[in-house]
Amino acid sequence: KMRRGFSSAPTEPNERLEVVVVRSLRDEGWGLDLGEIAGDTTLRVREILPGSAAARASPALVPGDEILSVNGVSTFGLDFADALDLFRDTSGLVARLGVARSVAASTEPIAAATRPDV
Repeated sequence: KMRRGFSSAPTEPNERLEVVVVRSLRDEGWGLDLGEIAGDTTLRVREILPGSAAARASPALVPGDEILSVNGVSTFGLDFADALDLFRDTSGLVARLGVARSVAASTEPIAAATRPDV
């Protein structure tokens, strides 16, 4: 089991966004696959599942986005499992994500910690 802390400090020049993800009653989860870049413990979006709540997010999520907070709760200092619990513990059908998006796209592969995530 991966036990690493996640930093809420963006690692590159970036823009900060609030992304709103709304699930319908038919959605089984949020539709996000999350991971990290080797040597960097920031919680990142690896993949957005087509047709999922995350795919309908506004503004759109993109692979490589750093998740800084979930509904106002920081991911700083949380290990991977605790960060995922922020999504799983979200009551209702709306998640507001604090996101940092790199201005320069990263070419580093984002490793999966577990599958599926949220």
